[in-house]
Amino acid sequence: MPVCKNCSHVFDGSYCNQCGQKDTNGRFTAKELVGDFITQVFTLELPLLHTVQQLFSRPGRFCEEYIRGKRRPYLAPIQFFILLSGVHILVRVLTKFDPIANQYKAQGIRVPTDKLAHRGQSIGYFISDNLSNFFFLLVFIFAFFSWLLFRKSRFTYTENVVFGFYVTAAYTIFPSLAIFLSYIHPRLYYFLYFAALAYFTWALIDFHRSRTVTGFFKGILASVVSYFIYVISAVLIGMVYIRWMR
Repeated sequence: MPVCKNCSHVFDGSYCNQCGQKDTNGRFTAKELVGDFITQVFTLELPLLHTVQQLFSRPGRFCEEYIRGKRRPYLAPIQFFILLSGVHILVRVLTKFDPIANQYKAQGIRVPTDKLAHRGQSIGYFISDNLSNFFFLLVFIFAFFSWLLFRKSRFTYTENVVFGFYVTAAYTIFPSLAIFLSYIHPRLYYFLYFAALAYFTWALIDFHRSRTVTGFFKGILASVVSYFIYVISAVLIGMVYIRWMR
């Protein structure tokens, strides 16, 4: 009987029934190298595509089903969040997008050079440089208002956090697309934020199955308040950092 090279467990068959590793003779072949590459690519790609497709076709119902136990073949919420947040940061780096310069271009004015404006720019760059951390903050703010305003749906706060990770990850796609639109016209960058708020509202209504006028307004309120507090929190943290820690 073969002995697992990974955990030293004696097993019968092609895979170790202790750790799941495939039986191997201890040597690496070109076939195995290619096979591992294909397996890893499809292990990530297929769940990623399935998860994105669900979040843009039935976001709330998908999250509800995931919470209730239907979890294959999808990426886990934190894994999905980290991946898409990373993609957004990569887009910003590769395009060398400057949010502060784009803001002034959208307003049609030159970049001011006074001290107050410089401090505001420093806060803006701090937020931009730490955006992945602020996305993480948005998850918990959004989950709180989802839980608070839709208490009748009986989802716990933790379950709302799962929902928040998925929806916030999907949200990062909007500013990523907005960066490319800003090269057509700087003001287009900000239009997609309205689309993002509409997405948050739709996801909330779908998740809590609250397709009433009241549910619609609760969805708008939760989306707007969550985003407002997220922005204010980011600015306050930036102000504290620039004033006291830099």
